[in-house]
Amino acid sequence: MATHQELVDGIAAHDMVTDAAEARRALPSIIAALARHLDAGSRDQLARHLPASLRDEVHGDGAQPLPESGGLAQEVALDLGCPPERALHLARVVLAELVSTDPDLKEMLSSALPRELAQWAADPVGAAGRTDAPTDTPTRISEDDVAAMRQRLPEWEGDTSRLSRSVELPPERLRPLLTQVDREAHALKHGPRYEDTPEGVRFTVRTESVDAVTELDLELAERIEAAITEIGSGG
Repeated sequence: MATHQELVDGIAAHDMVTDAAEARRALPSIIAALARHLDAGSRDQLARHLPASLRDEVHGDGAQPLPESGGLAQEVALDLGCPPERALHLARVVLAELVSTDPDLKEMLSSALPRELAQWAADPVGAAGRTDAPTDTPTRISEDDVAAMRQRLPEWEGDTSRLSRSVELPPERLRPLLTQVDREAHALKHGPRYEDTPEGVRFTVRTESVDAVTELDLELAERIEAAITEIGSGG
């Protein structure tokens, strides 16, 4: 469980959060707004996973119906004295921080919240890409995308932040592989990081501009895997 200060620091570190003072105001306000709309069991679970200094914010009788994201944003906006759009952004950030510091909350919050906020509780990184990214920004992948990719490419490992693959090849095969991967990277205008290992090479794919794995990285991983199959088999 994170401390109160660790939660504040984590929220303040997110993009578009002004400073620690804004994070400190937003955290209890958003917890209180969420708690008002949770049933008693969910409220108790939330309280158990919060620092003692925040547990008093978890109260309510569960009588208020759960609003859509816009309604919740209106409640937070009224409390914080900010526009609803700003309140919704802060609610997303607080949710992302809560589930990243305490994954036990993920299932409960993602099943109890309105769909748009539930996406943030279930998969903050993927939701950020799907919700906030401009159309010309690479789309971040979700945890479900990673699971599907691991079915297709079982030698790859990682999560929504980065994916890696180690390859064991004799030296005479290694240079042709790197040459082929460089060609694929040039075609996609997006390349992997790679480092030498005692047995060969290790590739890592991620998109630095969004600090996560994107759909472009999945395409790159597929092409790297095809090159490994071709070069490794003597093609």
